[in-house]
Amino acid sequence: MPQENTQASIQAVLENLRKLDDGQNNEVKNDVLFLKLLMDCPVVQSLARAHDTLDNKMVNPEQNNSCEIVTQILHDIHGIKSNAIAELTGILQQAHFSGVLQAHDKIAEQRSINQKYVNQFSSPPIKIPNYKNAVRMVGLSKPRNEPLGMMVAVVNHEVVVTRIIHGALVHKQGLLSVGDIIKEVNGKPVKGKPEVLKEFLNKPTPSFILKVVPSYNKPTDEMIMFVQCNYDYDATADMDIPSRDAGLSFKKRDILQIVDCSDKQWWQARFVDKSGEPKGRAGLIPSPQFEERRSIKPSRSEQVIKPVCEMYKFSQNTKFDDEHTPVMYEEVCRMPEFPRKVIVVVSEDKSVASQVKWKMTELFKDVYKIPVTHSSNESLQNDRHYVVCKKEKMMVGIRSNEYLEHAEKDAHIHGLKYGSIRDVMKSKKFCLLNMASQNLKFIMNSEFMPFVVHIETHLPSSENSDTEIQTYAHMYNLTVAFSTVEETSRVIHESVQTEKSNPQWLPLSWVY
Repeated sequence: MPQENTQASIQAVLENLRKLDDGQNNEVKNDVLFLKLLMDCPVVQSLARAHDTLDNKMVNPEQNNSCEIVTQILHDIHGIKSNAIAELTGILQQAHFSGVLQAHDKIAEQRSINQKYVNQFSSPPIKIPNYKNAVRMVGLSKPRNEPLGMMVAVVNHEVVVTRIIHGALVHKQGLLSVGDIIKEVNGKPVKGKPEVLKEFLNKPTPSFILKVVPSYNKPTDEMIMFVQCNYDYDATADMDIPSRDAGLSFKKRDILQIVDCSDKQWWQARFVDKSGEPKGRAGLIPSPQFEERRSIKPSRSEQVIKPVCEMYKFSQNTKFDDEHTPVMYEEVCRMPEFPRKVIVVVSEDKSVASQVKWKMTELFKDVYKIPVTHSSNESLQNDRHYVVCKKEKMMVGIRSNEYLEHAEKDAHIHGLKYGSIRDVMKSKKFCLLNMASQNLKFIMNSEFMPFVVHIETHLPSSENSDTEIQTYAHMYNLTVAFSTVEETSRVIHESVQTEKSNPQWLPLSWVY
């Protein structure tokens, strides 16, 4: 029975489509347009030619003595000891394999009787289509007031998809990839004119058809990396962002999931809810390298003056903290509930932090304990909160980094040793400290894992206090407004008890 020519059928369908009356409604016009573009697609035309060629082509066996060849092979390899030879011998001697060879030889013998079958193999070779010129029709349905989540740019006079936002409409549908060239929208060419595409996207039409040249780029897999933001960012005020509508604004200590960091300047991230699950579509945030580069912009005078090398001094470490750019994003992971053994109280008013610390040990003496302070003042010999030792011995310990903090007053040295903190941690109580914010970095590690509470006082703020808050705010787990010493102590205690019964985000370096 003669087979119908596929190419002829496609051409007949195209002729009928061209004869259709233009007085159709918009829905029918879109269907006709889509079908015409599909029929004209080079890939479809190539498939039709291949189908017609293969449909008329019959398989011709090369020879009719396969059984004899296998018998000869078995004779030649007989006696050779090898695992591969033994496996091959078992396959060739199988009954099913022998049956296939016998059927092949029988068909080949019948075909050789009638030479007319041989002459049917003179069909022209199939031309491999040029996939660089292939096009694809992509139908998109856009709900009202919902962005597509796609960014384009003009590259070599072509409108090219440069970025697809994770979680947005285009990403969910999975029909476009980065690098695809958009040729037409609803049959209208857009070559080199992205405003034509923008015009269609702004229309209330719920659906449209794009004619694209596919790039065949594999979509990037969604990353599973969570970070804590250590600075405030307002995407609407960023002059460098590719699209402010696609930006993601955040505050210090916000937790984000990084879903794509393939771009060296702009990452894609989205917020995380209280249960640790990502929410909403992704947005653009500056990469840490890009943000650091543009945040360090020395003036002309600073470029001329040669920087002076300074020795790092423990007592002046705030100066170094202010002049160095902090880590923009810190990778974190969500851990099950557990109690933090070290509670640190900080405040711009040092006396407030000290009063709250002592009040908490007074109100909740079975819960908190203050580590002992080492001092060279012998008059404190009978004070249970101090351990008196010689000044020379303390100086040796300071040089050996045995002290977290130390200070000199009235020719006497006072200091807090790491060992004193460890002693309290070994007990069943929380170790309660008050310290300067610039010293927090010395205990921000996997050994101590401090829970830092910042007490916000009502004192008039100075430039130094504002700078301190701005520099170290990313280390504060909780900020409490000061009311009275007792009330503030109770608020902090309740927060600590609540925190230990909830999952917590910790720096990855503390866990692994």
